[in-house]
Amino acid sequence: MGKRLIAVLVSTLIVLTLCWPALAAIEVKDVPRGHWAYSAVQRLLEKGYLSLYQDQTFRGDSPVDRYTFAVVVARLISEMSMLSPAAATSGAAAAPDKQDQELLKQLTTEFRDELVQLATVDESLRNDLILASKEITVLREDLNKILVQVFQVQQSVTALANSADELGQRLNSLEAAQESDVQDLLTLSNEVAQLKNEVISLGNDYRLLEQRFNLLEKKIDDEILTRTSGVYIRQQTLEKDLQRLSQEFESYRRNSEAEMGELQTRNQWLTIGAIGALILAIAK
Repeated sequence: MGKRLIAVLVSTLIVLTLCWPALAAIEVKDVPRGHWAYSAVQRLLEKGYLSLYQDQTFRGDSPVDRYTFAVVVARLISEMSMLSPAAATSGAAAAPDKQDQELLKQLTTEFRDELVQLATVDESLRNDLILASKEITVLREDLNKILVQVFQVQQSVTALANSADELGQRLNSLEAAQESDVQDLLTLSNEVAQLKNEVISLGNDYRLLEQRFNLLEKKIDDEILTRTSGVYIRQQTLEKDLQRLSQEFESYRRNSEAEMGELQTRNQWLTIGAIGALILAIAK
């Protein structure tokens, strides 16, 4: 019975579509104009009873499942319900006869479950569409908030990058100043070391002179002791010579001590200056 119903339904669709004016032909890739079912397919597509696949093919050789057939029946029922006796008398369209009505009744009974399920699915899809529209609105608002936050984060990152560049420049300046201070400290340290070497050298010279003086003094003492019985004039001459040598030595000694004092004082000041420079460099 299913095949008979399908055949009758297709015939009914063809008869109904003949009542409508021809519209612009819909391009169907796998149904050329010379095909025996071209006109019927075009009218069914124009009326919206059937539709093409996404690749614009009709696929006429594919079997029809019950869900697809239920959709066609639902569209036919809707179309039939719009055809009233008044419309038939006016010539607008042909009203369905009793045989067609009986056929639709049988089709409705045959596909009742599918039609109910189709209506339920359609209502569910409608509700899902409304819910999805609301969710899209909320998501759009959330996206705008996120974009604002991203813009604020970008501004913060830019400010941080500028601060980092400024800190880097300041750090480079401080490093350059620190290198200069270190170089000055090294120079001062070298000068202190040089002065220390000079002081050591002067100390060695002083000790050498002191040794020579001690030797000379001992020699003079020995000569005085050995020549105490000499002539008075010679003794006076020797005493004068000794006094002169003592004076010269004393003068030399005072000068040496004065030079040593100056060197020590200079060394102390240089040491204090080096320590102060080092403290300032560390404090920076």
